[in-house]
Amino acid sequence: MTLEIGVSDMAKKKTKEVKRTFGIPESEYKQSSEFTYVTRDLIVKYHTLEEANRFFDWMYGQTCSAGENGETAIYSWDYERWLREGKKKEQNAATWD
Repeated sequence: MTLEIGVSDMAKKKTKEVKRTFGIPESEYKQSSEFTYVTRDLIVKYHTLEEANRFFDWMYGQTCSAGENGETAIYSWDYERWLREGKKKEQNAATWD
């Protein structure tokens, strides 16, 4: 799935906090009653358009949930696994949970 939106100001500026964490700061993570998650909006906010599209390609076939407000809730462990694997476009099946 390819996004057709512009790169956010945050993605262009890459603030010190973003550079330090190389992604979404944990303080921005959302919390449901059962799990921690990130949203599509946070992916777009803290990554370039190219990175966001690679992440959404990488997530294809993975399970997501619904957040507290009905938004798509991407499990934080999947997002962090993508960061650890080097922001690839393809999954490494050996690391699936």
